[in-house]
Amino acid sequence: MRGLQSSTLASSEAFGALSLNARPTGSVSVDIVRAWLEARILRWPLHLLFHRARLVDRFMDWMVACGRVPSNSLQELRHEYGQRTTTPIVRALLSADSAVELELLRPARSFGSFLDPRMKAHVELMRSGPALRPDPLQGLASHADATVVLAPSYARLERQVREAHRRPYICTEDDIRRLLETARCFPSPLSSLHPLGLYAMLVLAYCAGLRLSEIVGLTVDDVHVDEATIEIRNTKFLKYAAPSAIYV
Repeated sequence: MRGLQSSTLASSEAFGALSLNARPTGSVSVDIVRAWLEARILRWPLHLLFHRARLVDRFMDWMVACGRVPSNSLQELRHEYGQRTTTPIVRALLSADSAVELELLRPARSFGSFLDPRMKAHVELMRSGPALRPDPLQGLASHADATVVLAPSYARLERQVREAHRRPYICTEDDIRRLLETARCFPSPLSSLHPLGLYAMLVLAYCAGLRLSEIVGLTVDDVHVDEATIEIRNTKFLKYAAPSAIYV
């Protein structure tokens, strides 16, 4: 523990010496921070560099509070690019093109879409007051542009929605007949009643319109052979009043 504290103190002192020697005024620029990071990445693993960079960030806050330096460049970068922690900033500064990586960290603006100017103008108009507020549909339609083309991401999303929405398939009588025959011929060497059970479940689902949960919840006492009725309990949306009968 003492070795870790001494190493951390040494790194902070080394950074302080580098920053004070780099500029006569004592200001710590982004270039100085990047030079320190590039020098330390050759000696420390990445996770340790992230930890030490957070300590240096606090160290520069202390230097600003003491009047040693006018500003904390890491804090300014975090504020400019909307980051709460130092690690994303350090990762961007260590990249080959730090300017591009820093821009990628910048959060999206409000109403950040292909309708950004039109949507922002519409919201400002709606907030202007009842006297200047038009009809909602007309106000939104006034900003519509028939030449607007959906971005590729929106077009891909629309295509995925269309593919996910499947139309129901209506089974023919031949389909039902083959399905019932397949159930009665289902191979089950360990249980001879298994095919009959599958056949009965399909018949109940097709003829009586029972759901799977309703079929599974049936017991022997629910089947009244003499009356040719089946009692359905605890159905979805309480569709049937218990007890109720469905004729098969």
